Amino acid sequence: MSVPKTHPFAFDPTYGMQLEELLAVKPPEEPDGFDEFWKARYLNALTVDPQPALSRSELTHPNWHVLDLVYFSTGQFRIGGWLLLPRGEGAARSGRRAWLRRAGPA
Repeated sequence: MSVPKTHPFAFDPTYGMQLEELLAVKPPEEPDGFDEFWKARYLNALTVDPQPALSRSELTHPNWHVLDLVYFSTGQFRIGGWLLLPRGEGAARSGRRAWLRRAGPA
């Protein structure tokens, strides 16, 4: 397996390294309290009623129905994104799937 030479990025995502060098990169050590921090965040998130809301988007696409999606995260932080549903008869039965794209703060 080799590293692709072409990509859609305006930078070199390989940082000039070959595949073997990239695979040899090790993650940093976890900081103290890492697991406890993320466990607390997860448990807090479970208590949130996200109140998701869908509405027709001003965005359009010939192959997808585009819906705006907003929901609440922890701290009443509002997150927005798009839900894409395939167009056409039998789209759901044909194996085409819906896509959810998170945009960030709404």
